[in-house]
Amino acid sequence: MPDGSVRIAGETLAPDEVEIQATPRPGTAVAEHDGIVVVLDTELTSELRAEGDARELQRAVQDLRRDAGLELDDRIDLWIAGVDGAVSGHLASVADETLGVLATGEPPPDATTGEVRLEAGVARIGLRRRAGGQDA
Repeated sequence: MPDGSVRIAGETLAPDEVEIQATPRPGTAVAEHDGIVVVLDTELTSELRAEGDARELQRAVQDLRRDAGLELDDRIDLWIAGVDGAVSGHLASVADETLGVLATGEPPPDATTGEVRLEAGVARIGLRRRAGGQDA
């Protein structure tokens, strides 16, 4: 009601007789400010987990590029092993974002290698500057 009272089961309760509490259900988070309530679904789906792993993989590739002394615009050959399922569907975008071309097999001896722990397991990464170098 406009005055803040509430009518329940034929009874009217004054504003000072009512307290409204928002209790989150499992898998949600609730926040309230100035009478506005927001409920967020915090459940992580397998798709969201795979996207998170792909972002972590991308970060690890960028760190490995830096460790290898590569320039930001250097193109790379990129080997990624140990990922499967939903994460493998993101490998092409990881390669695109890191200026990489996905390669198959084992990385050659001159490649810089490393590992990153993902939610889906440990991924092995190998990279080297692509022949032709920049903007190839």
